[in-house]
Amino acid sequence: AQSGSPVFAKAMRQTPLRLVTHFNVVDSVQQSKSTFDAETDIMKRMVRAAEQYPNVLALQDEIFKGTDPRFQRKLVPTAVSYITSHGGLGVLATNDLELAGTLAQMPSVQMSHFPEEPTAEGISPTYRRLPGLAPELNVRRILEEKTFPQEFITAVEGALSEGPPGQPQ
Repeated sequence: AQSGSPVFAKAMRQTPLRLVTHFNVVDSVQQSKSTFDAETDIMKRMVRAAEQYPNVLALQDEIFKGTDPRFQRKLVPTAVSYITSHGGLGVLATNDLELAGTLAQMPSVQMSHFPEEPTAEGISPTYRRLPGLAPELNVRRILEEKTFPQEFITAVEGALSEGPPGQPQ
């Protein structure tokens, strides 16, 4: 509604939000900018927005890419805590189940997912938000649809048989 889109409701009240986004980060060889360097530029903008404005809504996808996963798994919860401690709200997308497990332990985090449904054309998102982590991962389906060699499918099956990261089998 705040962006000018229609709202299909009899009435609506909302708190105005300052939107900051973190999607499709691009590195640049010409500018000597690594993926992580580009990531930190955007995250710095989000941190500053949370410090300067009330009611920031941070939309983020796979933040702090381009660095060792050990650091990423420490930096992401720090960023979430920092933004929320300054009154901000966030929507963070990740495919890292270990990171999702860490985030799920944070009191300021509510886990949810958007399921997919099979259609005649393939798989389509439902755009319905459901609580918790996605019960199915699409990695195998996507590799199979793109006809990857069996070694790739076997590697995924091996990872899936190990169970979710950080949880006992």
